[in-house]
Amino acid sequence: MQWLMLQQEKPEDYVIATGRTETIRKFVEITAEKLNWSGPNKKSPIIWEGSGINEIGKRADNNKVVIRIDERYFRPTEVDELVGDSDKAYKKLGWKPTTNLEELIDEMLIEDYKIAKKELSSTQ
Repeated sequence: MQWLMLQQEKPEDYVIATGRTETIRKFVEITAEKLNWSGPNKKSPIIWEGSGINEIGKRADNNKVVIRIDERYFRPTEVDELVGDSDKAYKKLGWKPTTNLEELIDEMLIEDYKIAKKELSSTQ
C-alpha cells in the first residue's frame, strides 16, 4: 500500500482505515482477552470500577490496576466519533483493508513481546 502511494505521479494524502469504529474500552478488552487476563469467572478480562475521569480497569485474573485515565492525553477539541474513510485509497490505488482489528492487536502484541524480551535479556 505504501509502495502504491509512492508510485503516483503527484503526491497526495490517503486515509488508510477499515471504517470500523471501536471504543478504547473495547480495544482494551480485546487485548486483555488475548493476554488471557480473564479471571475464574471467565467473563470480561477487565473489571471496570468508578466512573468518568476516575474510572479504572483492573485485570480480572489478579486484580491489578492496568488502566487509568490521564488528562494529559485529552485532545484540546475532542470529537464524538472518528471513522476513517479510505474510499480515495480504494478508488485511486485499488487498496482495501485485509487486516481486521483483532489481527492488528495480535501483531502489536507479538512486536511488544519481542521488544520486552529483548529489553529483559539486555538487563540480565
